[in-house]
Amino acid sequence: MMESLPSRTALTTSLMRELHSRFDPSPLFDDPWGDRLVPEAERERMTERVLARMDKDARARALQGPGSVLDDFLLTNTALPGVVIRSRYAEDALRAATIRGISKYVLIGAGWIASCFAALLFPTP
Repeated sequence: MMESLPSRTALTTSLMRELHSRFDPSPLFDDPWGDRLVPEAERERMTERVLARMDKDARARALQGPGSVLDDFLLTNTALPGVVIRSRYAEDALRAATIRGISKYVLIGAGWIASCFAALLFPTP
């Protein structure tokens, strides 16, 4: 990670959360912000990295497909279930805390997650 720039892990996690919300038939959470947190220029760089790791034939197929190369890669990434489960756990814990009257929430980590908007989702009583 470069100083003052978001990590690729944070950006990837943000996109995975949004893709789960959009494509899973029974999503465990709704994250309409995840894709908005990742600039288009960074998506293009991520797509280029995905394509560079493919062999010539796979790259040709990916570029001819109807979907986004990056979306397809992230939706089939083995890290996706872990991102989804950890996100759901954290959001459930936040919801339970707000019900108990907790009014402050501190995020510690590298992730760019939409949980920072949780106050809008779980207003204090």
